[in-house]
Amino acid sequence: MNKRYVRIFVFLAAFLCLLPLWGCEENVSKEEPYSFTVDGVTLTPGAKAKDALAALAGRNPVVSVGKSCLGGVDGEDVNYVYAGFHVQTFRQSEGHPDEEIRWVILDDDSVATDQGITIGAEASAVKAAYGAPATESDSLLLYQRGKTTLRFGVREGRVVSVSFTVAE
Repeated sequence: MNKRYVRIFVFLAAFLCLLPLWGCEENVSKEEPYSFTVDGVTLTPGAKAKDALAALAGRNPVVSVGKSCLGGVDGEDVNYVYAGFHVQTFRQSEGHPDEEIRWVILDDDSVATDQGITIGAEASAVKAAYGAPATESDSLLLYQRGKTTLRFGVREGRVVSVSFTVAE
Protein backbone atom coordinates (compact mmCIF):
# COMPACT_ATOMS: atom_id res chain seq x y z
CA MET A 1 0.00 0.00 0.00
CA ASN A 2 1.22 3.44 -0.87
CA LYS A 3 2.55 5.65 2.00
CA ARG A 4 0.03 8.36 1.17
CA TYR A 5 -2.92 5.98 1.68
CA VAL A 6 -1.42 4.69 4.91
CA ARG A 7 -1.16 8.24 6.26
CA ILE A 8 -4.74 9.01 5.24
CA PHE A 9 -5.94 5.76 6.85
CA VAL A 10 -4.09 6.49 10.12
CA PHE A 11 -5.44 10.06 10.17
CA LEU A 12 -9.01 8.90 9.59
CA ALA A 13 -8.72 6.14 12.19
CA ALA A 14 -7.42 8.61 14.77
CA PHE A 15 -10.12 11.14 13.87
CA LEU A 16 -12.88 8.53 14.19
CA CYS A 17 -11.54 7.42 17.58
CA LEU A 18 -11.56 11.00 18.88
CA LEU A 19 -14.91 11.99 17.35
CA PRO A 20 -17.04 10.70 20.28
CA LEU A 21 -15.04 12.93 22.65
CA TRP A 22 -15.62 16.08 20.64
CA GLY A 23 -17.64 18.58 22.64
CA CYS A 24 -17.58 16.47 25.79
CA GLU A 25 -16.83 18.07 29.10
CA GLU A 26 -15.83 16.55 32.38
CA ASN A 27 -18.82 14.70 33.85
CA VAL A 28 -19.68 17.36 36.42
CA SER A 29 -23.22 18.44 37.08
CA LYS A 30 -23.81 22.14 36.61
CA GLU A 31 -27.00 22.01 38.63
CA GLU A 32 -26.99 23.86 41.94
CA PRO A 33 -27.05 21.37 44.81
CA TYR A 34 -29.89 21.22 47.30
CA SER A 35 -29.02 23.18 50.44
CA PHE A 36 -30.64 24.09 53.74
CA THR A 37 -30.39 27.67 54.97
CA VAL A 38 -30.93 28.72 58.59
CA ASP A 39 -30.05 32.05 60.21
CA GLY A 40 -28.49 33.10 56.90
CA VAL A 41 -26.10 30.13 56.97
CA THR A 42 -26.22 27.68 54.06
CA LEU A 43 -25.54 23.99 54.70
CA THR A 44 -24.83 22.02 51.52
CA PRO A 45 -24.16 18.26 51.56
CA GLY A 46 -20.70 17.61 50.17
CA ALA A 47 -19.40 21.08 51.11
CA LYS A 48 -16.77 21.94 53.69
CA ALA A 49 -18.44 22.50 57.06
CA LYS A 50 -15.99 24.72 58.96
CA ASP A 51 -17.40 28.19 58.15
CA ALA A 52 -21.05 27.13 58.43
CA LEU A 53 -20.49 25.41 61.77
CA ALA A 54 -18.61 28.43 63.11
CA ALA A 55 -21.48 30.70 62.05
CA LEU A 56 -23.97 28.43 63.86
CA ALA A 57 -21.94 28.13 67.07
CA GLY A 58 -24.27 30.56 68.85
CA ARG A 59 -27.09 28.01 68.49
CA ASN A 60 -25.22 25.86 71.05
CA PRO A 61 -25.33 22.46 69.40
CA VAL A 62 -25.01 19.16 71.22
CA VAL A 63 -22.01 17.49 69.57
CA SER A 64 -21.17 13.78 69.46
CA VAL A 65 -18.34 12.02 67.66
CA GLY A 66 -18.04 8.39 66.61
CA LYS A 67 -16.17 6.11 64.25
CA SER A 68 -17.36 6.70 60.72
CA CYS A 69 -19.99 4.42 59.30
CA LEU A 70 -18.74 5.08 55.74
CA GLY A 71 -17.60 1.71 54.50
CA GLY A 72 -13.87 1.34 53.97
CA VAL A 73 -13.11 4.89 55.09
CA ASP A 74 -11.08 5.66 58.19
CA GLY A 75 -12.41 8.72 59.97
CA GLU A 76 -15.10 10.09 62.23
CA ASP A 77 -18.74 11.08 61.95
CA VAL A 78 -19.54 14.22 63.91
CA ASN A 79 -23.17 14.96 64.78
CA TYR A 80 -24.30 18.48 65.58
CA VAL A 81 -27.81 18.62 67.05
CA TYR A 82 -29.45 22.05 66.94
CA ALA A 83 -33.00 23.08 67.84
CA GLY A 84 -35.10 22.01 64.84
CA PHE A 85 -32.42 20.23 62.78
CA HIS A 86 -29.20 18.29 62.96
CA VAL A 87 -26.12 17.97 60.80
CA GLN A 88 -23.70 15.11 60.33
CA THR A 89 -20.19 15.75 59.04
CA PHE A 90 -17.29 13.49 58.22
CA ARG A 91 -13.66 14.18 59.04
CA GLN A 92 -10.55 12.13 58.32
CA SER A 93 -9.28 12.20 61.90
CA GLU A 94 -9.85 13.80 65.30
CA GLY A 95 -9.35 17.56 65.21
CA HIS A 96 -9.06 17.65 61.41
CA PRO A 97 -10.36 21.06 60.31
CA ASP A 98 -11.85 19.96 56.99
CA GLU A 99 -15.11 18.32 57.98
CA GLU A 100 -17.50 17.68 55.08
CA ILE A 101 -21.27 17.95 55.49
CA ARG A 102 -22.80 14.52 54.81
CA TRP A 103 -26.44 15.25 55.64
CA VAL A 104 -28.87 17.68 57.22
CA ILE A 105 -32.13 16.46 58.76
CA LEU A 106 -35.02 18.70 59.77
CA ASP A 107 -36.49 17.56 63.08
CA ASP A 108 -39.66 19.62 63.43
CA ASP A 109 -41.73 22.41 61.92
CA SER A 110 -39.66 25.19 63.52
CA VAL A 111 -37.42 25.21 60.42
CA ALA A 112 -38.24 24.99 56.72
CA THR A 113 -36.54 24.17 53.45
CA ASP A 114 -35.49 27.08 51.23
CA GLN A 115 -38.84 26.60 49.44
CA GLY A 116 -40.81 26.88 52.70
CA ILE A 117 -41.61 23.20 53.26
CA THR A 118 -41.80 22.06 56.89
CA ILE A 119 -42.53 18.82 58.70
CA GLY A 120 -46.32 18.49 58.51
CA ALA A 121 -46.68 20.12 55.07
CA GLU A 122 -48.86 18.38 52.51
CA ALA A 123 -47.12 16.26 49.88
CA SER A 124 -48.90 18.33 47.22
CA ALA A 125 -47.15 21.45 48.58
CA VAL A 126 -43.78 19.71 48.12
CA LYS A 127 -44.60 18.96 44.48
CA ALA A 128 -45.83 22.50 43.94
CA ALA A 129 -42.57 23.88 45.38
CA TYR A 130 -40.09 21.40 43.87
CA GLY A 131 -41.84 19.96 40.83
CA ALA A 132 -42.05 16.31 39.91
CA PRO A 133 -39.81 14.11 42.05
CA ALA A 134 -37.18 11.78 40.55
CA THR A 135 -38.70 8.98 42.65
CA GLU A 136 -42.16 8.89 44.18
CA SER A 137 -44.05 6.41 46.32
CA ASP A 138 -46.72 6.59 49.02
CA SER A 139 -43.96 7.16 51.58
CA LEU A 140 -41.24 9.06 49.67
CA LEU A 141 -40.68 12.04 47.41
CA LEU A 142 -37.05 12.04 46.29
CA TYR A 143 -35.33 14.84 44.38
CA GLN A 144 -31.79 14.82 42.99
CA ARG A 145 -29.82 17.82 41.83
CA GLY A 146 -26.11 18.20 41.38
CA LYS A 147 -24.41 15.87 43.82
CA THR A 148 -27.21 16.11 46.39
CA THR A 149 -30.45 14.36 47.22
CA LEU A 150 -33.47 15.88 48.96
CA ARG A 151 -35.85 13.34 50.55
CA PHE A 152 -39.31 13.96 51.93
CA GLY A 153 -40.71 11.08 53.96
CA VAL A 154 -44.50 11.05 53.61
CA ARG A 155 -47.24 9.42 55.67
CA GLU A 156 -50.94 9.85 54.92
CA GLY A 157 -50.18 12.67 52.47
CA ARG A 158 -48.10 14.75 54.91
CA VAL A 159 -44.35 15.29 55.26
CA VAL A 160 -42.96 13.43 58.28
CA SER A 161 -39.23 13.80 57.50
CA VAL A 162 -36.92 15.99 55.43
CA SER A 163 -33.29 15.21 54.70
CA PHE A 164 -30.59 16.71 52.51
CA THR A 165 -27.78 14.25 51.69
CA VAL A 166 -24.81 13.69 49.43
CA ALA A 167 -26.12 11.75 46.40
CA GLU A 168 -25.22 8.09 46.47
